[in-house]
Amino acid sequence: DVRDGGITNFQLDERLYDFTALEQLYISEDFTGFDDRLGQLQALTYLSLRSKMLRRLPNALCQLSKLEQLSIESTALEALPPRMEQLEALKALDLTDVPGVTALPASLGQLPNLTHLSIASSSMQDLSALAVGFERLEYLSLTGLPSAPSVLAPIFELPNLKYLYLKNMDLPVLPPALAQLAQLRALGIQRCGLTVVPDFLLQLPELQALYFTHN
Repeated sequence: DVRDGGITNFQLDERLYDFTALEQLYISEDFTGFDDRLGQLQALTYLSLRSKMLRRLPNALCQLSKLEQLSIESTALEALPPRMEQLEALKALDLTDVPGVTALPASLGQLPNLTHLSIASSSMQDLSALAVGFERLEYLSLTGLPSAPSVLAPIFELPNLKYLYLKNMDLPVLPPALAQLAQLRALGIQRCGLTVVPDFLLQLPELQALYFTHN
């Protein structure tokens, strides 16, 4: 577990790529990026990156065949790498403050083991990819996204969603389509200006927990 080390003049120490047995990597200081040698870290199961200067991720990220958890926070990030469907072991993806990523990549829907997805970014205006694939997605957390019906509609196509949390959005009324989430067990609406708890929630047979804080 390497934390906040080996960064000089916003460049990672090249010796990082020699730690081929490394399983967890957490970097929270500002740095400009990796190169394709990232693909050498084949033992990685957890990768967390936080940098205001990280503009791109190498395609080699998608070669990390054992990666199970990926967390990215960067206001400078221009795009996610292509071919993310190659991360077949990925179970959890967390995207925070990534204004350059305005649409959820369709390739994520092909990930066979993705169960958790968390997005906190006001620039994410296209979730249409959720309508195709994402067969195993059980947990979805959205913070600060636009609350237009066209943006939220794909959420209600997720067949196995069990936990849905919406935060810091303008959502005084819940969409009736939410009743389509037959597997939903927990629903959280926080700081969304919610004014009504709708009767159609009674149609959700598996619902066990409701969180309506700060509305």
